[in-house]
Amino acid sequence: MILGTLSIVIRPTAILIWGLLGIHHLYRSNQRFALLRTAIFSCSLPLLFTVALDSDFHFPLKFPLLSFAQFNFFTGGSAHFGVHPWYWYLVDGLLLTSAGMYIAAIGGYLYQVDRQLPRSPPKILFLTALFYINVHSWLPHKEHRFILPILPLLLPFAGLFLQYMFTKMQKFVQGVILFYVIVNVIAAIFFCKFHQRGVLEATKDIVEDISLRRPSNSIVHIVQLTPCYSMPQYAYFHQLPVEHHMLDCTPNLLNKPNYIDESDLFHADPVKFLYNADNYEEYLLHRHSYVVIYKKTYQKISSILKETGYRIWRKYSHTIMPSSKNQDTVLFVLKRSSNALMK
Repeated sequence: MILGTLSIVIRPTAILIWGLLGIHHLYRSNQRFALLRTAIFSCSLPLLFTVALDSDFHFPLKFPLLSFAQFNFFTGGSAHFGVHPWYWYLVDGLLLTSAGMYIAAIGGYLYQVDRQLPRSPPKILFLTALFYINVHSWLPHKEHRFILPILPLLLPFAGLFLQYMFTKMQKFVQGVILFYVIVNVIAAIFFCKFHQRGVLEATKDIVEDISLRRPSNSIVHIVQLTPCYSMPQYAYFHQLPVEHHMLDCTPNLLNKPNYIDESDLFHADPVKFLYNADNYEEYLLHRHSYVVIYKKTYQKISSILKETGYRIWRKYSHTIMPSSKNQDTVLFVLKRSSNALMK
């Protein structure tokens, strides 16, 4: 229970899984009072510690789980990061994440719903996954990664269905399994080696260049003129004297009318954005700087960047399938140096 509560603290949506499983366990228990007492004690410890830690061990207390629920569930704030229709997980998200296995999982659940089969997975696992999907389908913002936790709940049912079909159509099932293996291998190679690799390679090269060329007491400025959350940061740079300058993507927490965040303003008209005096100084006038920018955005402001001394230092193939309109297939890293060369 403590580990389950910790997982909820780390990723609050895990309560959709552990909460339903806990209620099911309580319903089936013959010692409900003792179980409930144990659950309250076990869950309270990590929750109280989390509140104390997030409150810096003094008043006023902060409740991050409640803030998470209010922002994502009750006010719809997650819509700021993108909106998909309610059926997106069924036709895209879960279909791609499970490589189509969720269809076999449905077949496995229906096959054993009225049967007591040996080694069949508990039905509550499938129902928990279904509940999880329903809640996430209700939320406006959807991503593939959000449904990764339910794959272990669905795959046993997919295996049960394939086992049943194997007794009926052996060669067909062998072909299906081979197809799934091939699809997963191709997907693993593509997503691990090619898709969105540009920002990772750029980060590694910048870290290496800073480590080799910059004095330890010199602050290095890295300017990210890219969509929000495009580059890893502290995991790579925490031991280096680095300051990051990123386009702000803060949601409309104050409910301002006609609110547009800084990232959207920049990508709508990068030239106009940089001609603002404050933005110009923030993003382009630091003495030691790298600029990370996609090719199509660079082409719009190349003259401004050249005027301020930036030259293309590295060029990376980023992806063949940009995941948003503000991304591109090619990524540039610019360096403020008169003799910078593209490699």
